[in-house]
Amino acid sequence: MTRTDREAYYAMLSESLTRKARTDLLSFTVATMPNFDPAEFHRRYYARLTDFARGDIDRLMVFVPPQHGKQIADDQPVYTPDGIKRHGDLRVGDRVFGRDGRPVRVEWVSPKTRSQYVVTFSDGASIACHGHHEWTVLDRETGREQTLETETIAARMMTGAREARFQVDGNVCVQFDARPVIVDSYAIGAQLWGDSGAHLPDEYVFNSETVRRELLAGVVDSAGEWDAAGERVALEFFSRQTTDRIALVIRSLGHLVKREGRTRISFAPTEKPSRRDIVRIERRGDLGWGRCIQVEGGVYLVGETFIPTHNSEGSTRRLPAFVLGQNPDMKIAIVSYSATKARKFNREIQRIIDTEEYRRIFPATNLNASNVATIAGAWLRNADECEIVGRTGSFKTVGVGGPLTGDPVDLLIMDDIYKDAKEAWSPRVRENISDWYDTVAETRLHNHSRQLIVFTRWHEDDLAGKLLREQGAYDPLTNPRGWEVVVYPAIKIGAPTEADPRQEGEALWPERHSLEKLQTIRARNPHVFDSLYQQDPKPSEGLMYDRGFQEYEYRPAAERVTRKAYVDTADTGADYLCAIVYDETETGNYIVDVLYTQRPMEYTEPALAEMLSRHSVSECVVESNNGGRGYARAVEQQCRRMGNDRTHFKWFHQSQNKAVRIFAHSAAVQNLTHMPVGWQRRFPEFAGALTGYLKMGTNAHDDAPDALTGTVEFRRKASSASAVAGLFGY
Repeated sequence: MTRTDREAYYAMLSESLTRKARTDLLSFTVATMPNFDPAEFHRRYYARLTDFARGDIDRLMVFVPPQHGKQIADDQPVYTPDGIKRHGDLRVGDRVFGRDGRPVRVEWVSPKTRSQYVVTFSDGASIACHGHHEWTVLDRETGREQTLETETIAARMMTGAREARFQVDGNVCVQFDARPVIVDSYAIGAQLWGDSGAHLPDEYVFNSETVRRELLAGVVDSAGEWDAAGERVALEFFSRQTTDRIALVIRSLGHLVKREGRTRISFAPTEKPSRRDIVRIERRGDLGWGRCIQVEGGVYLVGETFIPTHNSEGSTRRLPAFVLGQNPDMKIAIVSYSATKARKFNREIQRIIDTEEYRRIFPATNLNASNVATIAGAWLRNADECEIVGRTGSFKTVGVGGPLTGDPVDLLIMDDIYKDAKEAWSPRVRENISDWYDTVAETRLHNHSRQLIVFTRWHEDDLAGKLLREQGAYDPLTNPRGWEVVVYPAIKIGAPTEADPRQEGEALWPERHSLEKLQTIRARNPHVFDSLYQQDPKPSEGLMYDRGFQEYEYRPAAERVTRKAYVDTADTGADYLCAIVYDETETGNYIVDVLYTQRPMEYTEPALAEMLSRHSVSECVVESNNGGRGYARAVEQQCRRMGNDRTHFKWFHQSQNKAVRIFAHSAAVQNLTHMPVGWQRRFPEFAGALTGYLKMGTNAHDDAPDALTGTVEFRRKASSASAVAGLFGY
C-alpha cells in the first residue's frame, strides 16, 4: 500500500468513525473522551441512552452503582483550599484540589476498608491505599491514558525494567484561597534564611499563587545558591520545619523539589515535569483504615507532592451535548441536588461542545465564543443557561427546588437529586423534592417531552418510587406512557435477560470491582449495600423500626390515662435534646407532642417548660447524665414561674448501654407506640431520626430512638392481681 493509499484509508476510517459518533452515544463518548475504556456493561447502558436520545424511549430511569474503587489511607495528608486535612477526615461538601489545581467538591464518602499497598513515585512520594484504588495513568507501552486499579498496575509492572511503564501527572500549581497578610510576603521570604528562630505562618504557605511566588522570590534572592549553568537553585535553612514548609510552597507552585540534606533542598524554577513515574508498588498487609471519596470532575490530588488520583465520572455529562448535536433546536433542562452541582454540569457540557472533536462531529452546534449573560440580541452563555448560536435550542441547569422559567422543556434530565442518604431518608426532603417536581418541573413539560432520571436509590419513597407508583412501569399495551426502568446491580440477581445477560451472582464490572470486593462491602453493611450498590432500597430490611408505627386520630377510651413526658438531654453540642409528651394507657403510649432540637439551653429550658405546662403533664422523667439533674431543676423552676404546679419531675442516671437498650426494646416500642396522624409532617426531624435508624452500622444520632425507648421502659407495671382479673373479664 502506497503512502497515498494509506492516507486515503485513514481518512475514510476517520470519516466512518465520525459518522458513527453522530448516531451512537458510546462512539461519541469515545471520540470526545479518548481515555474512556468502556466495559461490557457500558455498551449495554449506552445503547439504552442512545435509544432515549433518538426518541425511542420517552421516560427512562437508570440506576447504576457508583464507581467505588478509590480507597486512600486515613492518615494520608490532603491539601485543601483551607489547609491540610487527613484523608480520613474528609466529608461530603469539603473541597480538595482537582487535576488542574483548582478546588473541587467532595460528593461522596464511603465506609472504611483496610489499606494494603504502598505506591512509590519518582519524586520520592509514597501513598498508602487499597488494592482496588484507581489511578489515572499513562501506559508507555500502549501510549494511552487509562484508569487502572493499584493491583492491576502492580501486576503489569515489569521487575528490573529500565524505565517505568506507568506515569501519573507531574505537579500542578494549586489554587489556595487568597488570604490577607500583614507583612509583605517578599520580606517574609527574605528573612527566613538569616533568622534561626524564623517561623513561616500558614497565611503565607496556604495563600494565592501571587503571595507564594513573592514569598519564594524573597527566599531565592536572599538564600539561593545557583549552579554553574544557572538552571537550578539550592536553598538551606536553620531548621527542618522551615525547609519542609518552603518545599511545600515550591511543590504547590508546580515545581519538583529535590532533598539534598536534612535542611537543604533544590529545584529548577523553569522546569515543570509533565509526568512522574510509578517506580514501585509494595503489598505490606494491614496499613490501617482508609476510605474512598468521589469528587467533581474525576481526579483529585493527595500527598505532600500533590499526586493525582482518580474518581468516577458519570455519562450524563455527555448526553446533553450529544442530543444537542443531533438536534440543535432541542431545549434541555438538567437538574441536580444543588445549584452548584448543576452549574458544574453546565461548565462540563460547555467544555465538550467547545472541543475540536465535537466540532468535527457536530459542526452545526456552537456556543457563543464569549460568556454573555443578558446582552440583548446575543446568544446566552453563562453558568446557568447556554443557547445554541443560530438555532432555538439551549440547555439550562438548576438545583432541585430552583426555578425553571422560560420556554417549555423538551428534555428533562434529573441527575443525583438527593445529595446523600441523609437527605433521601428525610421525609421533609423527599416531600419537598416531590412537590417541586409536581409544581415546577412537570409544568414545563409538553406532550412530547422526554424525561431521564439517574440517581442512587436510598429510599423506596424517593421520587422514582413515587413516579412508579403513580405512573407505573412501561408496557407497550397496557401502559405506553409508563417509565422504562434500567437497573444494573453490582451483583446480578436472577436469570440472564436481554438487558443484562450476566449469570446470577456475577459482578457488574469484575475488571474494576471484583465479586470478592463487593461481598466484603456487603458484609460490612447489607442495608447500605442493597440501596447503594444493588439499587434496591428496602429500608424495612435494615431499619430498627422496620414495621413503622401505628397512627391514631382520636385516642380510644381507657381505664387508666397518665399524661407523661420523657426527656433525653443533649450529651454534646452536636446531639439533640429530645422531649416526648405522651398519654400512657393500659394499651399503649399515645404520642402527643415532641421537642427535638440542637438549640442551646437558653432556648430549650423555657420551650420545654411551656410544652409541659400547655399539655398539663403530670410526670416528667429526665435522664440525669451529663448535667440532666441541673437541667431538670431549671425547667421545674420555669414551670413554677408559669403557674404550673402540676408537673412532678423525676431524674435518674442511665447506666445501661444505649445501643443495646434501643435494640432490645425495638419490638415493644413498635407495638406500644401510637403516633398522631401526620406525625412525620409535624415532627420531621424527629421522624427522620426514627425512620432512618439502622439496626447495624453507623447512625448519625440516636437521641430520638433513645427517648422513645425510655417511654416504654418507664411504663407503669400492672399488678399481678389485676392482670389475672383481666383474663376473666373483671
